[in-house]
Amino acid sequence: ERARLASEQAAAERELEAKRARIADMQAQRVQLDQHREQLQQQRLRKQHASRRARRQDDDSDSYMASPDSPGATGLNRSHSSPNIPKMQSVEEDMIIPIVDRSTKPAKVAPSSDMYQRDFQPVWGRVIGLKVNMDKTGIMSNVHFPPIPVTIENTTLEVVDEYVYLGQVVQM
Repeated sequence: ERARLASEQAAAERELEAKRARIADMQAQRVQLDQHREQLQQQRLRKQHASRRARRQDDDSDSYMASPDSPGATGLNRSHSSPNIPKMQSVEEDMIIPIVDRSTKPAKVAPSSDMYQRDFQPVWGRVIGLKVNMDKTGIMSNVHFPPIPVTIENTTLEVVDEYVYLGQVVQM
């Protein structure tokens, strides 16, 4: 009996030690993942800062009205709210303007009226295979209007104050 208890206790201790080792491994993996995530975040931030610096230096640092006799003079710096007119002119020159006149204009063809024809005859349940259980079908009453009897296939539908829809009671 004691030997069995001792072996069970030893097995439980081994299992506990294995669980502790797994937990330690998972914690080490988590630390590595956190470090890797932090490195990626730092790289992302560095790239963002570099791209922002490049954008700032790109077009907005143009100097205007610099005197040719003073090469070190900076002149006026671009305003962020005004357009870069020299750049706009170069973009306009690169743009291809399509040439359209009445001879190349495509003819507008009216759509066929067949698409818009519709049969306004009502479609009844038997035609489409819809079957209505008249014993379980009712008309919801409205407190603002008097009930109007509705008859379908010689069956007058019952006027009800409440019904169950998807397991919920709906009342008027």
